Amino acid sequence: MPQVPILMPQLGESIAEATIVDIKVKGGDEVVADQEIIDVETNKAVMGVTTPCKGKIDKITAQLKETYPIGSVLGYVEASEADAARFAKLSRASPQGEVAEEIERRELRFAASSRANGRVAINCCRSRRDCRHGRRQSHHNQRS
Repeated sequence: MPQVPILMPQLGESIAEATIVDIKVKGGDEVVADQEIIDVETNKAVMGVTTPCKGKIDKITAQLKETYPIGSVLGYVEASEADAARFAKLSRASPQGEVAEEIERRELRFAASSRANGRVAINCCRSRRDCRHGRRQSHHNQRS
């Protein structure tokens, strides 16, 4: 049977890690999708980590009182082929990361060309087209 990883979820915008305070299952236990199996503590609250799909717990690799970063593998669930395939589709790298990198590359190229042309880009908006604060459109490319 395929194994699906149990990952430390994103627990909040500013939370980078969490400490394991309780493990509610052991290897061989049957679980359902979204069942709380591990309690983790951040500096703000105690929250539950849930299973990604139904199946049988293969192993829990996390240790009590240990701290793990977001995205760490805490254990594995033995799942059906269909559940594993569905999880694989959901967990593939999202295009947002690639899109974000492309945006950053374009912004760097724009900034370099602006400097070469003697203009300074004001960082109040992404572009003239996105300007929503009512200032003149030319304020984005003021001469230095």
